[in-house]
Amino acid sequence: FHINALLTSCAQSSHRRPDVAMAIFESMAAWGLQPRAQDYTILISCCVEDLAACHRIFEQMKQSGLTPNALTHQAMFEAHILGKDVAGAEAMLRQDLGLDRRSTKVKVLLRQLRALQQERGK
Repeated sequence: FHINALLTSCAQSSHRRPDVAMAIFESMAAWGLQPRAQDYTILISCCVEDLAACHRIFEQMKQSGLTPNALTHQAMFEAHILGKDVAGAEAMLRQDLGLDRRSTKVKVLLRQLRALQQERGK
């Protein structure tokens, strides 16, 4: 699936391209393609440095009738941490959204959250 590969390449952290990812995502309709949960998740991953954009994409995903999965929630968790939204990240942890706390990525994010909490004096 070529669209998926293009979106994934836009999400690579070394050269994240949310503008290109959004253009690709929006062109899916012209190709008669219906976005899937994984497409929304990749788009969120492309935009993790813009928490507001991630929330818009997340809401659009839910409005389209798709169910966020553990990877979607992981991308949102990362967006909260990169956005220094400690309260939002903590709320996600309390909701038990299926984050795999054994994965390397989630372990790194949890360390980053702890550092943010310490900065804020928690």
